[in-house]
Amino acid sequence: MTSGLGLRQLCDWAAFADKKMDDTLWAKLQPVFSDFGLLTFTGIMTRVCVDYLGMPEEKVSWAKQYEEEMAEKVIEQILKEGNFGAKAEKYGERLFSDPNSSNRIASFVKVLGDACREHWPPCEKHAILMPVAPFVLLERYMIQRRKGERPKLNLKKKYQQAAYDQKLYKELKPFEVE
Repeated sequence: MTSGLGLRQLCDWAAFADKKMDDTLWAKLQPVFSDFGLLTFTGIMTRVCVDYLGMPEEKVSWAKQYEEEMAEKVIEQILKEGNFGAKAEKYGERLFSDPNSSNRIASFVKVLGDACREHWPPCEKHAILMPVAPFVLLERYMIQRRKGERPKLNLKKKYQQAAYDQKLYKELKPFEVE
């Protein structure tokens, strides 16, 4: 959920679907994907595999009912954002693009709160510390930054980049029960 989807995961799905998927298995899996809100997401990912990874269409003929435009957006995003095996610096990447948040500001508040509880454990036990926790984490970041342990974080740039990500998440409808 927080690290994104890459070419490796897409290839894993393509290999699985190519070996195992047929109309019978799809008929069994479709209600499961629907119950978990992953039906549209799975259909679009499968369409990407057919259109861009050479998966035989006859194995997953149902995938063609999903939007070609969405498949194109997904593959473009994967190719644009992917690290292709190299170490990628994703520090602060999800601040504004939490898929469960309604907008970028709500995402920032949620992710910041989660980070405070995760990286400053006293917040978990003592909620009264939450208002000062972001400042504690900011101070820690500034110290680590001066030591060269953290990259420069451009919040404005992250905010702008997240607009497209959030729009794509909404269109993929992950975890939305249909």
